[in-house]
Amino acid sequence: MRLSALNLSVSTRALFAGRVALPIGTPAVRTGTSPLWYSYVGTGLRENVTTGSGGDLQAVDQANRYHIRDKDMWSAEWDVTDPLICFSPYAYAPGGGTSFVSKGSFAATIEVVNVIWDGVSHVATSVTPNRIDTSTGEDAFWIKLAGITVPANKKITIRFAYVFDDIPGQTFPKNAYTAYTGGQSKSSATSLATAATGAGAISQPNNPNTLVPVKMAAKGGDGRKCVMLTGDSKGYGRDQAAHAYQLNARLESGYASIGLDRNDGGAKRLPFANCCISGQNVENFGNAALMAGMLAMTDKLVALNGGVMPYDVLLSQHGTNSITGGALLPTLIQSYRDMYGLWRSRGGAPAVPIAQLELTTYAGAGTDAFATLEGQNLSARGFVDRYPDGIRWQLNAAIGGPDGLGDPNAALRNGVNAITWSEAPWRDGAADTGVNRDKWPIAPLNTTLAAAWTGSGPARVNGQFNGKLHLQIKGDNGNWYYGIVSAVTDNGDGTSTVASVAQGGGSAAAAGNVVRGVYAGGSGLHESAAMHEIESAAVVRLKIAMGEAA
Repeated sequence: MRLSALNLSVSTRALFAGRVALPIGTPAVRTGTSPLWYSYVGTGLRENVTTGSGGDLQAVDQANRYHIRDKDMWSAEWDVTDPLICFSPYAYAPGGGTSFVSKGSFAATIEVVNVIWDGVSHVATSVTPNRIDTSTGEDAFWIKLAGITVPANKKITIRFAYVFDDIPGQTFPKNAYTAYTGGQSKSSATSLATAATGAGAISQPNNPNTLVPVKMAAKGGDGRKCVMLTGDSKGYGRDQAAHAYQLNARLESGYASIGLDRNDGGAKRLPFANCCISGQNVENFGNAALMAGMLAMTDKLVALNGGVMPYDVLLSQHGTNSITGGALLPTLIQSYRDMYGLWRSRGGAPAVPIAQLELTTYAGAGTDAFATLEGQNLSARGFVDRYPDGIRWQLNAAIGGPDGLGDPNAALRNGVNAITWSEAPWRDGAADTGVNRDKWPIAPLNTTLAAAWTGSGPARVNGQFNGKLHLQIKGDNGNWYYGIVSAVTDNGDGTSTVASVAQGGGSAAAAGNVVRGVYAGGSGLHESAAMHEIESAAVVRLKIAMGEAA
């Protein structure tokens, strides 16, 4: 069902159905990751954000209720014993408005969980609780995997067998990110529990329309901070999160997550939870009813921690979807304060400090596909993105001052729910830090078609194309094609073949037509993987400011 207002409830009975004991004598104030309490851990995990097409909930196939599902991810920075994984009944459609949340209705039993690394199976001795049943009214389901110690910094596959109850009309959430992170799935009319204990390949290909865990939590750590990340499509990782080819080696995307996970540049790698939803805004993230599923995950961990939050810092990436031609700065500032207040403390736990990332550049390709600064289009949204008068830059000044350097007099650094830290990714990614901060750098790669192109499918180009840039091809009709690269093949003759996921503008093009590799294609809303990596340097600086220097 589609929900525009949800009932936030956390049932203590269901929370402790697995008889997970509360820690005795847990300190009331959190002091970083610790063996005393649970923190969010792992990379390659996202909420059940969907593609927005074909529905957000999947109907249960009653004839094939038994399933195996593989979920690939990377483990924590420390060895983890008896981790928790979380299943959410909620799906989140990309786009604006308040009707983006759907809650599935289903009941399933987890038969076995096997964590695989280095080709070896490690089957949990117990899975507690082993039921996921939305009829209980629960909004999140944490499951403990006993008898497993997952080594640090290891790519792992969580393989689990489960069966839906024999109840007609059940639905469960889809998860688009799983299509890109890898892992296989299989369905059957009979139990697959025995097959799930092995480490070999599953005979059926990856199907993202199966139950997948969306978070992991564990005790342990060396005192480094854990971060809760909220945001929109940029925080989720668009355009990187459009194909497996674009994800980094640790299955991550988006400058915020990449920056948190980096262990270079003089900063530590920090564990985090990514709770970003494409198309969403700070106003809706400040609505407890709409955020019921994600808040419930944290609420349950707070209870398990004896009143201690499972993260040390709330990091917000929000902004672009809140600024329009009619946006008023005082209203925006209040919306941020409201959102911060909802997320920085749960269940009466002491509030954690807040960090905010400034908004990045937003300028379109214009008529020359980023060949010049002058050709970039800043009028698509009524000049809200133009420096210095656009609301984008007014909001940035309210976060970090006029030049993104963390001015202590900035509006959001004072008053109720004030931020403690901020950083400005645009200082790394924009054309410059002066009057051209509202534009992307000009295209770093310029070449031509080595053969005629039909307007769709792979294109043969001269030279070796950098697949972490976006692809733009000028058609014979003057229009520019914009694609997210999905593969690059070196042909060995001075040309390369570039496959891409089309984003628009495709038309026939003759050999010799211009081809560009750009930092942000089309409208300029979403960066390429190359630009996300560049902008992640801002998050490295943020970690150092937070006291997490290596």
